[in-house]
Amino acid sequence: MQPSTNAGHGTRASLRLNQLAEAAELLTNDPLALLIGMVLDQPMPQGWSGLAR
Repeated sequence: MQPSTNAGHGTRASLRLNQLAEAAELLTNDPLALLIGMVLDQPMPQGWSGLAR
């Protein structure tokens, strides 16, 4: 994560989590997209995944 040079002065920090500029822009400008992405990135217990038998 690389904060912008004006962080804290009415601008948002820029996120560089991947190589796609469009994805970085979405994650920076849409807090809900960032939250959903963080939740979906979490590992699931094997019992929930349907693979444990």
